[in-house]
Amino acid sequence: MVEHRGLCNMATAQIESFGVEPGDRVLQFASFTFDVSIGEFFSALFSGAALILRSDAWLANAHLFWSLCEAQRVNVLDIPVRFWKLLANDKTAKIPAGVRLLVTGGESVDQAAAADWFNRDGYKPRLFNAYGPTETTVNATFHELLSEEFNLTQAVPIGRPIWNTQIYLLDRYG
Repeated sequence: MVEHRGLCNMATAQIESFGVEPGDRVLQFASFTFDVSIGEFFSALFSGAALILRSDAWLANAHLFWSLCEAQRVNVLDIPVRFWKLLANDKTAKIPAGVRLLVTGGESVDQAAAADWFNRDGYKPRLFNAYGPTETTVNATFHELLSEEFNLTQAVPIGRPIWNTQIYLLDRYG
């Protein structure tokens, strides 16, 4: 059972970490039945930002996705790694300059996808890796991925604990 205070803490951490403001337009990407959706709902609504609902048509391909983001003036995205990889791999689809922030999570970000992202020509918004199991109210850590720190020989970092929390990293011996 997840408590309401965990949701309030996580939404506040997202608003602070990502600078979500009343003029922003946050894409509601996740299904209403998936835990990530509450982060999208409440970070938008707690900050006064608009919440933009997507249909399945947005998922057809990278060109259509970015075109719809531009048409709806979406500037904050939280998308699963699997879909982000599709966007990163399609180097011909232009990312709208109005998109200022992209958060990805739900599974590990691999080095190859990060390399595809950073090797794209043109505009790229700020990119964050979010990590956390459902029991921590979606996200426990955030890390901004920067091209200058990216290294193909190291794992992509999961980041530091969100505001007002602690994490414990354990080895196989606990």
